[in-house]
Amino acid sequence: MKKEINRRILKCFIIFLPVGICALAAAVFLVSNTLFPVDYRKNIIETSTEYNVDPLLIAAIIFAESGYKREIVSRAGAVGVMQLMPPTASETAKKHHIAYTCGSDLTDIGINIRLGTAHFSDLLEYYDRDIQKSLAAYNAGKANVPRWLDGRGKLDISKIDFPETRKYVIKTGVYYNILKNIAVVYNLNAKGIKQ
Repeated sequence: MKKEINRRILKCFIIFLPVGICALAAAVFLVSNTLFPVDYRKNIIETSTEYNVDPLLIAAIIFAESGYKREIVSRAGAVGVMQLMPPTASETAKKHHIAYTCGSDLTDIGINIRLGTAHFSDLLEYYDRDIQKSLAAYNAGKANVPRWLDGRGKLDISKIDFPETRKYVIKTGVYYNILKNIAVVYNLNAKGIKQ
């Protein structure tokens, strides 16, 4: 009787293990393509490389900001996949010599990603590569960040008094970690190529 039960368990294990592995692989594929769609990868990777920012971080920012909807406009007036305010885009374009003429350019994926990545790179430089501070500043502006720091100069998420910014910093960090973990599990670089 015990041998029969063990055989049935083994048989089920043999049958369902490949199914489970395939389901897991499909889920990872869907998650990675949702957070870092193939159509955007080349643009993100090239721009991120130029501005020394992890492309997986830019992908996480885009997913958090817009879900890759290129023509989205926020209530505050932020435009495009990286949700840039037109004045920020103008300032960044001037600083980095990027061709940009007006807010309608921000629905162009290439221009939006270039300006957004350049702006985020500036924030990373300003905050000594501190991702959380840079994310908070990207969402709420540099002027707000100092009041959210603890006694050691680290961002204290519980001090962020803008609920949207608090959620943004957390969810973008989660998306970034998911993408990094997928890359590690599959031994991939940001281009999706085995290392």
